[in-house]
Amino acid sequence: MATLLPGASRNRPVRTVKPTKTRAELSTAIFDRLRDFPESQKVTGIVIAPVLRPDSNHPNWHAAFTTGGSVVPRIAWRIGSEIAAEFDLE
Repeated sequence: MATLLPGASRNRPVRTVKPTKTRAELSTAIFDRLRDFPESQKVTGIVIAPVLRPDSNHPNWHAAFTTGGSVVPRIAWRIGSEIAAEFDLE
């Protein structure tokens, strides 16, 4: 389903061709992939935040992670980026 990108004008809308998911669906998708990595057990929460993007090649959201005081594992950032490349925020 194509959606208008944030910041697109009525005269020149920019559309995305990626499938869309809700914040809850994106968080679940990230958590599901993180389960395969023992170091990701430190991740206790994920926040999905919308971002403005210059064109449809860039994600319209990013993930932030909570860990209860630990450093966020590198794999969490990588998986968040991979999911952002696959799906747009609804």
